[in-house]
Amino acid sequence: MDSTLIRDLQLEDLESLLLIEHVCFPLPRSREMLSGELESADTSIFGVFLAEELLAYCSFLLVLDEMHLLRLCTNPTHRRSGLARTLLRELVARGNVIRAHQILLEVAANNYEAIELYRSFDFKLIGRRAGYYAYEGQDALLYSLFLNNSSN
Repeated sequence: MDSTLIRDLQLEDLESLLLIEHVCFPLPRSREMLSGELESADTSIFGVFLAEELLAYCSFLLVLDEMHLLRLCTNPTHRRSGLARTLLRELVARGNVIRAHQILLEVAANNYEAIELYRSFDFKLIGRRAGYYAYEGQDALLYSLFLNNSSN
């Protein structure tokens, strides 16, 4: 996509973030939750913008030397355009810069497109949480990616 920009989200981006949350998730995070994440030193949220429009975003929590992917989300009107791949590539790059050991994530077992994306980045299946997504009766699949800066 031409003239897109990846940048960290700020509190001023909260309305755009809420909009994508509500169109993408059956149980979107609240305004308070998202503003807390935007202000937290342990959580990072960055996104792809076209002009002032937030098209997609990624959030992660840093716990010691592990990055926990919290959300990777693209506005439905911009899906299948490579934005999630771009954000995942940025996440891995940021992980290498901060010398994180690995990236961990959970994904619904029926989210085949996301699973395909994670596997294309060489994420490995490490477990399953039965009934994790209770609102839709889905298991969570746990994936891990060891980063290049680690000695594994």
